[in-house]
Amino acid sequence: MLFFYREFLDMKQHSSRYYTLITWGLYVLTACIGLKIITTFLPFAVTVFEEVSLVFQFVLLGLFIVLPSYSLRFWQHEVYRYTAWSSWFIVLMYAFFLFFYFGEIDMPSWLGDNLLFGITMVDGILFWIALTVRDSKILKEKTWFEKQAITNEIKALRSQMNPHFIFNSLNAIKSYNLTNETEKTDLYLTKFSKLIRKVLENSAAEKITLENELNTLRLYLEMEKLRAGDKLNYEILVSDDVEPAFIELPPLLIQPYVENAIWHGLLHKEGGGFVTINVETRHALSLRPNTNILQITITDNGIGRKAAALHAKATQRPSFGTKLTAQRIKHLGMPNAFVNTEDLEEGTRVTIMIHA
Repeated sequence: MLFFYREFLDMKQHSSRYYTLITWGLYVLTACIGLKIITTFLPFAVTVFEEVSLVFQFVLLGLFIVLPSYSLRFWQHEVYRYTAWSSWFIVLMYAFFLFFYFGEIDMPSWLGDNLLFGITMVDGILFWIALTVRDSKILKEKTWFEKQAITNEIKALRSQMNPHFIFNSLNAIKSYNLTNETEKTDLYLTKFSKLIRKVLENSAAEKITLENELNTLRLYLEMEKLRAGDKLNYEILVSDDVEPAFIELPPLLIQPYVENAIWHGLLHKEGGGFVTINVETRHALSLRPNTNILQITITDNGIGRKAAALHAKATQRPSFGTKLTAQRIKHLGMPNAFVNTEDLEEGTRVTIMIHA
């Protein structure tokens, strides 16, 4: 028990003096137990047995006094306070045991046994509470660190559009400028500056409205359309029961999947293709009444995932954004929030489900 208290209260870190004292006390108690076992089998060593027993009781009493005195510093601690209270019950239990054992307290044995049992139960309950609170705290800290790691990755993703996209955008601007296509250059620059500004604005927010997300997505698609020409066609469909101005979601949730559909699906297909973004609500039967799920579906008629994976490997351009976004959705802390990707006969469909 003393060993568990020593480790649970982390004495080595908080007080090396108390840690050393308890450790040496445990060594002495272990030695006493060993000597008592040996002297039990030696009839002529009765005196030694009694002396060892006295040393054992004296050291144990000393340790039971040291333990609560050390625990006083944790009286208000979130976790250790339960152990501190428990240590005082141990002292009470041991003192009662000594008085009862040496006949200082005159009471029926059944009453003494019940009192001792009661004190032991209270001590055990307090220690169990301490363990439960500690485990709960460790779990919360682990969850917090995991969310922080995801948050940091999200910030990195939000604070920068894909470098490949920015590089190609600048190349497109340069190309328009070299061919004296002034109108296209101005249009592209205007959309590019708006998109970058929106991304920077959204990067400071944990959540944005669906309306804001779709506006950012439209800007992105318009730029890709200007650059890709007839190879890219797109459509954004929002059902009548969806109110984009009142629905919130993490920023850049849809864009990585749309970008993936364009770069890994459509642009590798001869003649290009079509990408459709469909936003609608679904009733969640397993949740509370009147609770809806927002369903966002990104469908393309590109080359499909298997062929896209070969192209990605050849060009060393992995879909980092989609992997990270899937992790973000997983850590939203919402039941039934998930991403599902399925292969079609021609192309791919990605379905995102989150609370509306």
